[in-house]
Amino acid sequence: MQTHFEQLVQAMPYCCPAGLGWSLFLQAEASDFVRFNHAAIRQAGHLDLAQVTVRLIDGRRHASRTLAISGQFNHDKPRLQAACAELQALLPSLPDDPYLALNEQPQTSCRVQHADHLDAQAIARDIVRIAHGHDLVGLLSVGPMMSGCANHHGVRHWNEVEGVVFDFSLHRQGNRAVKAMVAGRVWSPQAFEQALARAHAQLAVFERPLRTIEPGRHRVFLAPAAVGDLLDLMQWGGFSAKEQATKRSSLQKLVADQAHFHPQFSLSDDLATGYAPAFDSLGFARAGTHALIKNGRHANAIVSARTAAEYGLTPTGADDELAVALSLAPGELPMADAAAALGDGLYINNLWYLNYSDRANARATGMTRFATLWVENGVAVAACEPMRFDASYFDLFGEALQALTRERELIVDTSNYGFRSTNTVLTPGALIAGMDFTL
Repeated sequence: MQTHFEQLVQAMPYCCPAGLGWSLFLQAEASDFVRFNHAAIRQAGHLDLAQVTVRLIDGRRHASRTLAISGQFNHDKPRLQAACAELQALLPSLPDDPYLALNEQPQTSCRVQHADHLDAQAIARDIVRIAHGHDLVGLLSVGPMMSGCANHHGVRHWNEVEGVVFDFSLHRQGNRAVKAMVAGRVWSPQAFEQALARAHAQLAVFERPLRTIEPGRHRVFLAPAAVGDLLDLMQWGGFSAKEQATKRSSLQKLVADQAHFHPQFSLSDDLATGYAPAFDSLGFARAGTHALIKNGRHANAIVSARTAAEYGLTPTGADDELAVALSLAPGELPMADAAAALGDGLYINNLWYLNYSDRANARATGMTRFATLWVENGVAVAACEPMRFDASYFDLFGEALQALTRERELIVDTSNYGFRSTNTVLTPGALIAGMDFTL
């Protein structure tokens, strides 16, 4: 696909009328998907998917069109030519765009990372063998994800990263379940076996009667997946330069230095930890590591090219002003000691239905999901009914934050609307002195 993209780039000067600028942005994947139920393969398939977005530019006027491509140059070039002709005819009727931005600095980058032994059939056989006898449901996704960007100013970027994600859950009678994930650039049967054993140990607690916890403030340990859920919500405008400039960011008090997180809370967008490309669809490059919160204080915003043009800022290579590889710095608490450090309280594995209850004060609400366990004297004694929380980030990750775990987990966004997502979160677990539950 990289060779094919280069062929399309070389064809653009012949497809694009003289005097017009152009850009190309490609997305593609070659993915194997395997669905499991009762620890058996229920559906398996392979998907090759690719599309290219072509944009023509005349002064401050621009128009774009997205085409599905076959990967065969003789088939795709005529379609690209036809799309350029349509866009050329459209341009004279369009108004000027005052915030049009395109990377005009010649830049090149190339990251190609293929993993060894990522064979979907072999991995599926491992899963069936190791999970035999468990009521396991899951989705395995394996294969490379590709992005490319080029324009008439000499920008040439390519990103091709291969990875594996197995998102699964173990079930008991009724709706009782424990969720887990194994993800990375290599497949380790031993890592899956360990994750399965941890999930099975938690599921055993569901054999006891469920416990209803009274509303109020409770001591909690948030497993990495639960922390990741909270960080995902924080993304909703929290780091956006546009939202911060218009005073609508959920982290506005942090930006204004009116509130802070705990000094051990340091969050960055770190491309080395994930799969995402180091560039956006307009060809602007992302920094390898972009600090967002450093030692509890605001460090930087995420700036799109349009926001940069509107407010006189420097773009950070992010079309939608979202982090693509969130990385929360680890702490010193060993994960194996988390329940003991919790003592008495709630061990929360997952959260869902998250939203802001008070955006201006960074208050979030949501529900516990899957295995939420009541711990006494460092031992899980019962599973809990689902609970609703309502808490401020400045409390959870501020004064109430007591420790972060030494180990971190890579959580891969499993959405595949259009294409498999390349977004990731690398996060430790968090010991919280108190979290407010409303029901």
